[in-house]
Amino acid sequence: MTYNRVLVLIGDEAVAARNAEVGIALAERLDAAVHLLRVVETQSSRLSLGSDAPTVATKQAVPPEVEKLITEAAVDGRIHTAEGPRQEQVLRYATEQDIDLVLIRPQASTRAFDSLVDGVGRAADIPILAVPDDKTQIQFEQLVVPNLETVPSEAATEHAVAVAEAHGTTVRVVTVIDLQRAAGPFNAGGVSEEFIERKERELRSPVEAVGDPGGDLTFETLTALSRPEETLDEYVADAGADALVVGHDKTPPLVGRLRPTGVTRIRQTVDVPVLVVP
Repeated sequence: MTYNRVLVLIGDEAVAARNAEVGIALAERLDAAVHLLRVVETQSSRLSLGSDAPTVATKQAVPPEVEKLITEAAVDGRIHTAEGPRQEQVLRYATEQDIDLVLIRPQASTRAFDSLVDGVGRAADIPILAVPDDKTQIQFEQLVVPNLETVPSEAATEHAVAVAEAHGTTVRVVTVIDLQRAAGPFNAGGVSEEFIERKERELRSPVEAVGDPGGDLTFETLTALSRPEETLDEYVADAGADALVVGHDKTPPLVGRLRPTGVTRIRQTVDVPVLVVP
């Protein structure tokens, strides 16, 4: 799996330069063309003649720092501005330009960030790299695929293996057995070794079919009394993993708002970039 065209949503002026810098650095590492997209969500009804409100052209102006970054990039790059709903504009541009990786960093609020990642992932068949605000360097050298009952992992494993073949990456499929979910809250502390081994086989069997253990693909198993995302977070920190690869569960928007999905809980807990694949 090679990424040829990376789309970076740069956000408003306060974060645009930093987001552009992170995206350009990733594109250079992947030897991919980089597309910087700035979307202005505004209502034309607010703009009237004689008003002191900024014009659309002013709002869409790209900060000089971003223009400088794109001219100095070591890969082909372009900047595009658009007005309208952010998710809609991202999907439209990605389709028109045949984008194969979308990078999204926090734009305004955590809720807006989560909504954008989930919305684009639900509507598009394009991998999305969700990058926490405090991460400025993105490596693809050590990838971890979480294998949980609540997170699709077969497509994620397949994608991670393809990335490994193209970029020399190592991939670890980490099965986390949520004992409370598997055995019930009253039995989680006293399950047998046989029970754990059976759950491990159930979870690992589908992903093991994607690739043979050994080489760049290894399998590990952890147990968690509750909150498997926290167990996964500890593992990622200890292992020095660069990113997680997860499958999008395509949960309906209303359900996702009422109850965070397994993918959302992982992104909110684990402090590394998360690659969400269709």
